[in-house]
Amino acid sequence: MIYLLTLVLKYVTNSYPRPLAVIRKMEQPIKIKILDIDSYYKQMEKNFLQHFYSNKTLIPILIFFGIGIFLLISGFMSGYDLEVTTFKNGEEETTLKNYGISIGIGCGLILYAILKFIDNRKSKNATKLLHNIKRNNEKRVNKKVEFELSENGIYFSSNLYNWKKKWEYYDYFKMTNNSLNLYSNSYYSGFPEIVVPLNNLNSEQIELLNKHISRKVKNYS
Repeated sequence: MIYLLTLVLKYVTNSYPRPLAVIRKMEQPIKIKILDIDSYYKQMEKNFLQHFYSNKTLIPILIFFGIGIFLLISGFMSGYDLEVTTFKNGEEETTLKNYGISIGIGCGLILYAILKFIDNRKSKNATKLLHNIKRNNEKRVNKKVEFELSENGIYFSSNLYNWKKKWEYYDYFKMTNNSLNLYSNSYYSGFPEIVVPLNNLNSEQIELLNKHISRKVKNYS
């Protein structure tokens, strides 16, 4: 009897929806001022270069180059590409044909690898130049830049330009004790579009911010 009553109570309890946890509202938007503009943008540049132009990005190029060298050496050392067997007057004749196939493919792969490496370095230098221009422009007209984080979205302001975006604009975010990283698939996949430093926030502010953003954006922290 007691067992049956326990089951009934358990069923009734689980039948009613549980109240959702109430998240405390932000009384005021969280403002984050960046006074050391040079260091901030240099760190953004460093992160970008490490993500897109690290030594790992050279691995495919090195593989093509290595295969090319192997084919080139084997082409010179083998002396022939094909061994053709024919029968003439009932006798078997073997002819060695050298079309330079291995040498040709090897040279092509080596040339391809060299051109890809040059393109990679040019692209890296151009990216550095663009980051330097952006950083210098900000430093020339600004003493600070500012982020404002509210329940609805993020706002950025400087003397050069301002923008405002809702949290729903971003596809997912990652948060640490040091930064808020916001990702958008329309930007670069796997690389944050915006990085907001959180060094000056306390643990309570970070936790509250995390909860509010998590309601609207996927949290991959």
